[in-house]
Amino acid sequence: QRAAWPTLPAGVPRFELASAAELVDLAALGFEIGSHGVMHAPLHRASRSVLEHEVRHSKEMLHDQTGLVTSAFAYPYAISPPASVKELVAESYDVACIGSNRLVDLDADLFELPRLDAHYVRSPRLLRGLLNGSSGYLNVRRTLARARRLVQQDYAMP
Repeated sequence: QRAAWPTLPAGVPRFELASAAELVDLAALGFEIGSHGVMHAPLHRASRSVLEHEVRHSKEMLHDQTGLVTSAFAYPYAISPPASVKELVAESYDVACIGSNRLVDLDADLFELPRLDAHYVRSPRLLRGLLNGSSGYLNVRRTLARARRLVQQDYAMP
């Protein structure tokens, strides 16, 4: 199955998504498999029915297809959610992530944990630097992400 959600911008490649078997294999290797919604809807502007479908049904689908118990959720488009969305997510998950390109603090909100997408640290040198405390790369990524969000503020609802 390919990425084909309604809010995927035109011209963005429709990559092949991981299969259920591949997710099970990754979990067996120690990776956390979390939920990210069904249709990648921007939750900060979604109706209650869309929210419930995206948050709850995605967890059920992952379990039905893989047998895995999902305890983590990542907000689509890495957008920090309003309190009502966080409350709904907290009913079904133990933690949730936003994409803030920063490290986790000890007092971090469990439903707004910062997340750095793995494709930003494909180089062993970059990963090593992050693990050793270098934040220059994160600062650049954070600035670029802010600029991108300013340009793409409005996402179409499915």
